[in-house]
Amino acid sequence: MNAPMNAHGRILVVDDDEHDREITRSVLAKEGFEVITASDGREALQKARTERPDLVVLDVVMPEQGGWDTCDALREADGSHSLKILFLTQVEVPRTLYAAHVALETDWDEYLTKPVTPRKLIAAVRQLLGKSSASHPPMTPNPR
Repeated sequence: MNAPMNAHGRILVVDDDEHDREITRSVLAKEGFEVITASDGREALQKARTERPDLVVLDVVMPEQGGWDTCDALREADGSHSLKILFLTQVEVPRTLYAAHVALETDWDEYLTKPVTPRKLIAAVRQLLGKSSASHPPMTPNPR
């Protein structure tokens, strides 16, 4: 289901909901992005190491390993912090929920809540990729 390689950028979409994952993949692929998908945090970490995306679109609530922990692990693996992370989730931004997960200390680049219009998603992705560097150092396995 991956789109052909192109100059627009490589995006890893991580969501345990197959419908949401496919909609996001489709919207981004139609804009010319190369899209890779993962259904949970563990698969996302593996694909981030092998596929080296420019940006990760990440859900918060997922089984096994949630978005907060996945985001932290991605940041640890990408020592340069050049990998951009966009949360796309149904979880609003209440500080009480975040405090329980130490999420206020989690280093993400953008946070959008579902439902989101394709236009808003694409604008956020373009803005983030415009700030990212063209190359990433190799991702190393998370020591946890």
